[in-house]
Amino acid sequence: MGALWADGFLAGVGQAGEGWDRWCAIDESLRESLDEVARLTLFDGAYGAEPAPVDAPASPDFEERWEILAGVPGLLQYCNEMRQDGVFPQAPRRREAVPGRNDPCPCGSGRKYKKCCGAGVTLH
Repeated sequence: MGALWADGFLAGVGQAGEGWDRWCAIDESLRESLDEVARLTLFDGAYGAEPAPVDAPASPDFEERWEILAGVPGLLQYCNEMRQDGVFPQAPRRREAVPGRNDPCPCGSGRKYKKCCGAGVTLH
């Protein structure tokens, strides 16, 4: 239960390994969560088609698998939030200040902004 999903998820993590390594260096709990997901790939003392290494953790029993799987949605949400924090700027984007409708036009024509450059058609 969950072994195939975990195997595919970890394959995706491996494809973007440098980014995940940086995240795990910053957040130890993320590394622990990924280790728990990796335990889902273990079953009956084997790791995939190969025998488990000597230092491999024990295969989780049914209850442990359910517990790990119950934490997956929270882990995925947390990873998405971390990704957004790293990709998207936190400060809101601001428009450049434009003159008010009745202010003089900044082009220097002496006309009101709404009758000159603010009209949508440049007259000069």
